[in-house]
Amino acid sequence: MFTSGTLIGPSLRAFALALSLALTACITAGPAQKRASALVDSSQFPSRAEVDGMSHTILTAPATLVRDPGTPVAEWTLAGPLPEQVSDAFHAPASPYEELFARVARQKSAELLESMHCAARELGRFILAKKDAPTDELRRFIAARCGVPGHLDGLSFQLGQADEKTSDTSLVHELHDSLEQSVAKVLEVNGLLVGAWMGRDGNSFVTVLVSMPRAVKVAPVAFVPKGPTFELVGEVSLQTDRLQALVNHGPYGVAPCTPDPSVKPPKFSLVCPVDQADETAWVELVASSPDSALDDSVLPILLFPAGKPSAHFSQADAAKPSSSAAPGSAPTSDAQQFVDALNQVRHTAGMGAVGLAQEEQATADALTPRYCHAALDPSTRSDAEKLALGLAAGWSIKATIEYGSFGSGVVAGKDETARTLLAEALERPSGRQTLLDPAVTKVAAGFARQADHDALCGTYVSWRLYLKRPGDVIAKEIAARVAKLRQRRGLPPMQLATYLNDLMTDAAASVANNEKDPKQALNDLLEAATGRTGHDLRGWYFEASRLEDLEFPGDFFEGELVLALHAGFYKPAGAAWGRHGVFMLLEDTKVAAKERVILDSGQ
Repeated sequence: MFTSGTLIGPSLRAFALALSLALTACITAGPAQKRASALVDSSQFPSRAEVDGMSHTILTAPATLVRDPGTPVAEWTLAGPLPEQVSDAFHAPASPYEELFARVARQKSAELLESMHCAARELGRFILAKKDAPTDELRRFIAARCGVPGHLDGLSFQLGQADEKTSDTSLVHELHDSLEQSVAKVLEVNGLLVGAWMGRDGNSFVTVLVSMPRAVKVAPVAFVPKGPTFELVGEVSLQTDRLQALVNHGPYGVAPCTPDPSVKPPKFSLVCPVDQADETAWVELVASSPDSALDDSVLPILLFPAGKPSAHFSQADAAKPSSSAAPGSAPTSDAQQFVDALNQVRHTAGMGAVGLAQEEQATADALTPRYCHAALDPSTRSDAEKLALGLAAGWSIKATIEYGSFGSGVVAGKDETARTLLAEALERPSGRQTLLDPAVTKVAAGFARQADHDALCGTYVSWRLYLKRPGDVIAKEIAARVAKLRQRRGLPPMQLATYLNDLMTDAAASVANNEKDPKQALNDLLEAATGRTGHDLRGWYFEASRLEDLEFPGDFFEGELVLALHAGFYKPAGAAWGRHGVFMLLEDTKVAAKERVILDSGQ
């Protein structure tokens, strides 16, 4: 009875992985805290020689870049019914095929969710009409609009022919054994989130199964926020030491969600801002692992802040300007097209232009095909991570790198270009964070096409180059950020102490000159500061490539706060990037008020 069958395995979500290279780490010391955590070291980057050798030593024959990418469409409208929120609502089987599916699913402890059934139904309707699966972009929209709590990794479908006069019950009975076998194959792993649907159109029918591992359990999230913020609360099943979320804000912006510092991973509680003028806004929850440089995007959510949830999909088309090349001129490279289109978007958004990092293009061109191949398969994640780090290191850039960010994507269709991939990237908060950061000035991009599947895979890296700023200015900026966070919690203004600045400056210089490691410098600083003040202090040393990513200990959000801090920047010998080093000392008793600068949240 079946005339065709297709199985699509893990989705192309791997290409949405962001590289967590705005690295943070700290050591602590003092009377109440003696432990020290390992510092993140720039040695995590492959050396220049290792990067040069990667094109020969990692995945030397990347035969496959993408799996079947599906049939692209410019627009598509879902039939519904569609939910009003992301949730874990149970779906009760409502057809002979769903009953068969549910029997096998219960044996495998699978969860039948209403959102997964919705996704199976909407995907099935597309497959019936197009005789193929949709692209990853449309699959992502369908899953998000149906309220699927995570990334829809598994899609299996079978197309067949049957007399339209045959009832669904008779058809399922006739195909019982083959259908049960296909269901059992999809549900080989226990505990999946699942959904199933069978649809018919004349003499054609389709059976659809969708599945994914449970990566996150999230409290219901309404598609239309009730105000300028909404809460994102839940727990992830991954091993993680940091959870963060980003949300699109306006046509080009991205905003971070504010975590509750009292809630520790794997649980999360975040308050996310929205622009209530936005017709749509994507949210991404990202988990960082202590033993991985690649972040995992664990939960995408599509919101409708302006109040009108839509069932209509439109292909991303934000960055496809017409070519301005003169007739007969040499064709522009994919990388230059990408940067030219990006600069048009940045200009419209009121940002400065970025330059193509020509010195890094050879690395991008050599490593991108191998990265795309490695990122597709979970078993080669370690290779993907090495390649991503090699792409982001920026060894050939003739300036000191302060921080960088990495992203990648896949677009389907034989006519798709680097501009199309840019448009898709700017739909996602992580893509905006990488490419529409006002501070970045250099970008490199690499591309690989798999002709037999009409798909284009690309990687892109952005870098901010270090511009020297006075340490006391940076210190006041950090202190003001702490003050704002305290104000949100209803705490009194913090006090910034300056009377230990000479000791802290010496400690920072000893680290920058490689005379002491940070732990030794911090302990020596505490000993000297305690001798001067005559009372107990607690101390922290933070390192970060990006100061905005500093996370402060809970001690900073208890009662009164008198804080001394010093910020410096240095590039260790042999390191790919520079790093900010921040010393902080917390008083347990007060010193004379005349020796402090009072900061409130407005400073």
